[in-house]
Amino acid sequence: MIGQTISHYKILEKLGEGGMGVVYKAQDTSLNRFVALKFLPEHVSASADDTARFIQEAQAAAALNHPNICTIYGIEQADNKTFIVMEFVEGQTLQEKKSSLSMKQAIDIGIQVAEGLAAAHEKGIVHRDIKPENIMIRKDDRAQIMDFGLAKLRGASRLTKEGSTVGTAGYMSPEQVQGQDTDHRSDIFSLGVLLYEMLSGQSPFKGIHETAIIYEIVNVDAPPMSSIKPEITPELDAIVLECLEKDPKERTQSASQVAVDLKRARRSSSRTRISRVMPAIPTAAGSRQMDPVSGSFRISRLQRSLPWAILAVVVLAALGWFLFYGSKGTQTVNHLNISAIASQDKLIYYSDIPSLALSPNGRLLVYTVSQGGVIQLYARSLDNYEVRALQGTTNGTAPFFSPDGQWIGFFADGKIKKIPVGGGAAEALCDAAGFRGACWGPDNRIYYSPTFTSGLFSVSAVGSDPTPVTSLDSTKGERTDRWPEVLPGGKWILYTVGGQATPNSYADAILMIQSLETGKHHELNVRGEMARYVAPGYLIVGRNSSLLAAPFSLDDMQVQKPPVTVVDGVNGDPSSGTMDFSVSSNGNLAYLPGSVNKDFELVWVTREGKVTPLPLAPQPISAPRISPDGTKLAYGVGPTTGDNDIWIYDFRKRSASRLTFTKKVNSPLWSLDGKRLYYASSVPLGIMMQPADGSSQGLLVVKSTLPAFPAALAEQGNKVIVSDLGSNDILMADLEKGTEPTRLIAGVPDAYGGSMSPNGKFIAYGSNETGVVEVFVRSFPDLKGKWQISNGGGLSPLWSPAGDEIFYVSTVGKLMAVSVKTSPVFSQGQTRELFDVSQMSFPGDPVTNYDVTKDGKRFIMVRNITSNKKESSFNYVENWAQELKEKLR
Repeated sequence: MIGQTISHYKILEKLGEGGMGVVYKAQDTSLNRFVALKFLPEHVSASADDTARFIQEAQAAAALNHPNICTIYGIEQADNKTFIVMEFVEGQTLQEKKSSLSMKQAIDIGIQVAEGLAAAHEKGIVHRDIKPENIMIRKDDRAQIMDFGLAKLRGASRLTKEGSTVGTAGYMSPEQVQGQDTDHRSDIFSLGVLLYEMLSGQSPFKGIHETAIIYEIVNVDAPPMSSIKPEITPELDAIVLECLEKDPKERTQSASQVAVDLKRARRSSSRTRISRVMPAIPTAAGSRQMDPVSGSFRISRLQRSLPWAILAVVVLAALGWFLFYGSKGTQTVNHLNISAIASQDKLIYYSDIPSLALSPNGRLLVYTVSQGGVIQLYARSLDNYEVRALQGTTNGTAPFFSPDGQWIGFFADGKIKKIPVGGGAAEALCDAAGFRGACWGPDNRIYYSPTFTSGLFSVSAVGSDPTPVTSLDSTKGERTDRWPEVLPGGKWILYTVGGQATPNSYADAILMIQSLETGKHHELNVRGEMARYVAPGYLIVGRNSSLLAAPFSLDDMQVQKPPVTVVDGVNGDPSSGTMDFSVSSNGNLAYLPGSVNKDFELVWVTREGKVTPLPLAPQPISAPRISPDGTKLAYGVGPTTGDNDIWIYDFRKRSASRLTFTKKVNSPLWSLDGKRLYYASSVPLGIMMQPADGSSQGLLVVKSTLPAFPAALAEQGNKVIVSDLGSNDILMADLEKGTEPTRLIAGVPDAYGGSMSPNGKFIAYGSNETGVVEVFVRSFPDLKGKWQISNGGGLSPLWSPAGDEIFYVSTVGKLMAVSVKTSPVFSQGQTRELFDVSQMSFPGDPVTNYDVTKDGKRFIMVRNITSNKKESSFNYVENWAQELKEKLR
C-alpha cells in the first residue's frame, strides 16, 4: 500500500502490525499533517467479529480526550477498506525503552499511564491489553496509551468467543487468564506488572513457557521488588504489590489512586535516597516471607481468619484444576508457545521423519534435540518447568507413546526402540533401516514402516514376531506405505500410500484405511501427506504446511464434509511426507512452526566445513552435478521429483540457464566428455539424453516401466547405472541399444544409488541387508568381490575423481571420507569425519544430493535455508478439540 492514496491520505510507510490491525504513517493532504492509519489485516478482514471489534476500538478511543491517550481523529471507509485515523506519535514503545529507564523515569511513566487509564475507566472503557508494546514514549517524554483494539465498552455486546482468553499472557490478570468477566481492575493488575518490570528489571511472573506463566499469575505471589533491587522503597513495593493482588476486591480499586500513590512515592523519593534492603514487606494483603524450601517469597495468610484461608485454598485448587484440565463443559482454548530447550546451544532437530510427540494425556512433550552434532530425545513437562534429556536415546528421533503413556517408542541406529517414560534402559525391538513412521496399538503391538519402499509391519512391544500388515500393489503404482496410526478401538489403521511416479511428493498422496482383522482396505475421500484422528470425530490431514480438518465417522470410515484449513505454518519435509505435529488423546495439539515448502541454495563446502553460497536465488534445488571439466553445474529445479526441470550454471559466467522445459525430469548425469546430459523422465518414463548446449530437445534413450534415476556411467560411458525406485534394486541399461534396464545388484532387501570408481572396476552403493543402511563396494562387472565401507549407517556414497576416497553421509549427519586403494586389489584405510551436514538436504531417496570437485577439496551441496533458523520452541494449543468443534460447525 506504500505510495497509494486512499481518500485524502497518502500512505508513506508501514509502522507496525498486530493481531487487530496494520498501521501506516500517512500524509493528510487536506490538513497537511502526518497521521497514522490503522487497517484491518487482510487475513481477518472478512470476519464480521473482527470488523465489529475494530469499529468498537474507534468508538471507544474517540470518546477519550486525554494527553496520555493517543487521539483518534475519526473512522473512515474508502476503496472497500475501513480504517481508523489516529494521531501520529513519533517516539519509541515502552518495550524498546524500558531497559534504559531510571527509577524516576519509570515512576513518571507509571503516573502517566495510570492517569490515562483513569480517564478511560471513567468513561466505562477497559483496555484489557496493557503491555509495553502498547505504550508509546514520545520525544518530549509523554507516555501515551495506544491500541484499544481489545477495549470493552460497558454494556457493549461480548465480541470474544466463549472459552477463549483475550490479552497478552504475561500481563493478563488472574480473571482474564481464566476467561472470567473483567472490569477496570484487570487493567490495574496489568499496570502493576508493567510497573514491576520498569522498576525491578524483571517480570513478576516467571515461566519458561506460557502455561507456567499463567499458573504463576493465578497461584504464585510476586516477590517484593526490593528483593531484586534493595534500593526500592517499601512504599513503592506496597503500591505495586497491591496492584498485583489476585483477588480484584483486594486490589487497588482505581487507576487514579495508583497515580496518587506513585506521586506520593516520587515526592518521598526526592526527599531522601536512603538505600535499604526489605526482604519482608507488610502490606494490606499480609506479610511476605521467604519460603525456606523454594527460596521464593510468598504471602503469609496467618493474619487472616481461618475460614478465609480455607476458602482461598479451595478456590485456588479449583482454579488450578480448571486451568490445566478444563471443565466438563466448554473448555478454555489456550494458544501457547512453549520453550523446548534450556540453553541456546541446543536446537530442535529437523529431519525427514517426525520430531515430536505428545503423551496421550497431552501433558508431556517428547522431541529431538541437536547439540554439537549429537541428537537425543528430550522431554518437557507441560505442568512445570522440568526439561530432561532421555538417557539411552542417542541418535533417537520420531518418538511415539504407548497408549497408557508409560513408554516412549523411537527410531535410532536403524532400529525401533523403546524406553520407560520415567527413565531406564532403552530396548531395541526390530530393524527399520528406512524408517517411515510408527505407532503403538492397544493390542501392545507396534505398527511401523521399515523401509522407504515397503508395506507396513507390526511387531510385539516386547520385541518379537514381526508380521506384514499391508502390501503394495505395483499395478496401481504404489511404492510405499508410511506414517501409520491405529484408530480408536484398535481395529483399523490409517496410513499414507506414496506413488512410484512422485517419490518425493506426498501432497496428493492416497490416504488409506485398512481393517486389522480382515485386511479389507479402502481409500479415503481426501488426500494429503499424512493424517491423524482426533476424538470425538475429526480427521486431520497435513498438506503443504497446513493442517486441514473435517468431520470423520468411525462407522463408515470416511470424511463427512470437505476439509477446511485450521492451522497454517506447520514444519515438515516434502520429500518424505512427514509433518511435525502431534495430537493427544484428549485433543491437545503441539506442532513445530515452519513450512514443508522449503527454499534451498547451492553452496560450496570445503573439507574443513567452510560454506560459500553460489550467487543464485533460493529455490527448490536437487541433484547438483559438476561437469567433467569443472566449468559447469547441472541441477534440478522444482518442488518435487515429478515436477522438475534441469538447469545449468556456468561457473565462469556466473549465470544460470534452463535446459529442459517439460517439468517432468530430474537427476542429471553428465556424459564422460561433458557434451551431453542424461536425466530421469517421468513422461515418457525412462532416461533421456540431451545436448548440454541445448541445441536440441531430449531424446528417450532408455525405456522403463518404473521411475529410473541415472546414477553413474559404466564401460566407457556406453552403459548407465540406474536406481530403481520401484524395486529398490540397482539396474544397468545399455545406452546404445536402449533396452529395458536389467538388474545388476539384486537379491538383497534394498539397494540404493551407485557410484563408479574412476577406473570403472568397482561400484559403491547403499544397502540395508544388515538391517541398517550401510555403504558397500562390489567389483565390477563380475560382482565377485564385496566390502562393507561404513559402520553404523551410511548413505549417498560418492567416489572421489582421483579414486582414492569414498565419501558418504553418516546417519548422524556427518560427511565421512574413507581412504581406499583399487590396485592391485581393493582395500580400505582410515575413515575420517569431515564436517556436519545437518543443514544440507539429503532427501529420503537414492539420489545422491551432492558432488565433489576434481581435486577432491570442495563439495557442491544443497543447503536447506529453512533449517538455518534456530528453532527452540513449539506451538501448543490446549483443548484444541474444542476449537475444532467451533470451526467445523
